[in-house]
Amino acid sequence: MTIHPTAQKLIDSALRMLETNSLEQIGIEKVLDDTKVARSSLYHHFENFPHLLECAVAYRFARETEQTIDQLRSVVETATNQESFKVSVLDINRTLQAADRLPIRMQRIVAFSTTDKNARFLEMLKAAQQKLTDAYATILKDAQLRGWIRTDINAQAVAVFIQAMTIGRIVDDVSEKHVEPESWIEVSEKALISLLW
Repeated sequence: MTIHPTAQKLIDSALRMLETNSLEQIGIEKVLDDTKVARSSLYHHFENFPHLLECAVAYRFARETEQTIDQLRSVVETATNQESFKVSVLDINRTLQAADRLPIRMQRIVAFSTTDKNARFLEMLKAAQQKLTDAYATILKDAQLRGWIRTDINAQAVAVFIQAMTIGRIVDDVSEKHVEPESWIEVSEKALISLLW
């Protein structure tokens, strides 16, 4: 989908502001001052200012989704047998579960919570989320066909579970006393190993 340059400029401005501000802290005047775009142009490309912010959050969500899909594709491209597939899956898990990915987990939580009572935004996220789930499921189904993982599990359900486990790390991210990062990685690896092999 091609985005008009003015709309992209507005989205890019909102994305920059989202790096250091919550949605509530970003106002229409800040974005218009930053972009030098007229208010009428904003309303030409977006229904209203919340729609612009939703588009920015959805854009960021899709961008993160594409990066994860690229990592997943590398599993398929590099794995030559069950052991190399297992090593690749556990490496990606280690990356996705890392403590330094807190900002990405927070962004996803914000995106998911923004869909509450917001049908327009929910529709914006559905395609990107489905694309990510399908990428996980495709890799798992391929591994099943090759005999690299169990075949008695539903690949789509496992795809959702893996994502839920990764985002679930947010529970520890916002706790006073954190689980040691290596302990979390160990538990998540054991969960994957018992589920897949």
